[in-house]
Formats: sequence, structure tokens, C-alpha cells
Amino acid sequence: MRSVCLASLLAWMLLASAPACAGPDADGALDAQVQRIASELRCLVCQNQTLADSNASLALDLRTQMRTMLRDGA
Repeated sequence: MRSVCLASLLAWMLLASAPACAGPDADGALDAQVQRIASELRCLVCQNQTLADSNASLALDLRTQMRTMLRDGA
């Protein structure tokens, strides 16, 4: 379980640093919107944490999907 959490954390760190490579403030508003929504939703795996706080792979996948949907105008 610990290696899964560590892998999820590393993947999240890579994704979190990706917008910085796209240019200054290119996705800053999008990142803030994803963070705001994720902080209001509970993780389905570790229900005592929000999606924003969880390192579960499902939470990472859901944050990625939220970001994609918001970027596409949903």
C-alpha cells in the first residue's frame, strides 16, 4: 500500500509541475478551479480526506479527469 501511495504522490508531483513548463500562469486559473472543486469532494478510497488531500491513485485519476473536463469547457 505504501508503494502505491508513493507512486501516486510522485505522479501528482509530476502533473503539478507540468503547467509550469507550459508558460507563466498559462493554466493558473484552471489549476485553482480544479483545487477548489477537489477540496469540496471526498475521496472514495480514503473517505476522511478530500480529493485534493488524498494521495490515492483514484483521487489522482479524478483530479486529472476534472482538469481535462474543465479545460475542455465542461
